[in-house]
Amino acid sequence: MSSENFDLYSTYYDLLYAGKKYLEEAQFIASLLEQYDSDGKDLLELGCGTGIHAAHLAEMDYRVHGIDRSTEMLKAAEERRAGLAAETAARLSFAPGDLRDFFVDRSFDHVISLFDVISYLPDNAALKQSLDHIRGVLRPGGLLVFDCWYGPAVYTQKPHVRARRLSSDKAEIVRIAEPEFHYERNVIDVNYDIYAKNLATGEISNFKEVHPMRCFFDAELDELMAGMGFERMFSLEWFTGKPPSTDSWSVLFGYRLTLGA
Repeated sequence: MSSENFDLYSTYYDLLYAGKKYLEEAQFIASLLEQYDSDGKDLLELGCGTGIHAAHLAEMDYRVHGIDRSTEMLKAAEERRAGLAAETAARLSFAPGDLRDFFVDRSFDHVISLFDVISYLPDNAALKQSLDHIRGVLRPGGLLVFDCWYGPAVYTQKPHVRARRLSSDKAEIVRIAEPEFHYERNVIDVNYDIYAKNLATGEISNFKEVHPMRCFFDAELDELMAGMGFERMFSLEWFTGKPPSTDSWSVLFGYRLTLGA
C-alpha cells in the first residue's frame, strides 16, 4: 500500500474501525506485559495508526512512543493527544517511520505492533530488516508483542469477498474487499474498492487499494525469530488467552529478546 493511499485511508480509518475494541485490546496487552515482563513502562508501538491504543496505554501509565508511515494518521494521533489530560498526554509521543526503517534514539522496555501490521511485511527479508531495527531499541530481556494473520486459520477458512457499509454524521462509506490468494508466498492481496460520501458537500470519492497480507505459521516464525535473537514466550487468541486454532484468524505472539542477542 502506497504512502498516498495510507494518507487517504486515514481520513476514514476511525469510522471504518469504530467498532474495534481498542480499550479491551490495550488492557489485554497490558496484562500480558505485566505477566511476562513486569518491569518497565517505556513502550514503542510500531504502526500506531491514529494513536487509540497508545492513548489507552498512556492512561495506564505507560510511556508510549508511536511510529507510523502515514503523516495523516500521525496528525490525527497528535490531535487525539491534544485532547487528553495533560499528565496522560505527557506520556505520549509520535514520529514518522516504517517498520523496516525507523530511527529512535533511546531504548524501550517493550515493543508492540498491533492490528496485524506485521502481516504487511511481504517476505522473510523484510521481517528480518524490521527485527534488526527492533533489536536496536528493545532492551535485552524485553518483550516484543505483535499480532498477525495465522496460517492454519487462513488456509482453513479461506479469504472471501466482503462488503461493509458505514456512516456517521460526516460521511457514508461502502468498502468492498476482494482477496487474491498467492499460496506459494502465503500472501493474500486484499483488493479494496472504497466509496466515501462527504455528507456536508455531497461529494463522492472513490479510491482503490491493495493490501498484501502475509500469514504466518508457528514453526517458521519461531525459526526466523530465533535467528534474530528472540525466544517465544506465548502464542494465543485475543482476549481468551487460549492456544490458537483454525478459528483464530489473528493471533498474538510474544517473543523475548534474549540477553545474548
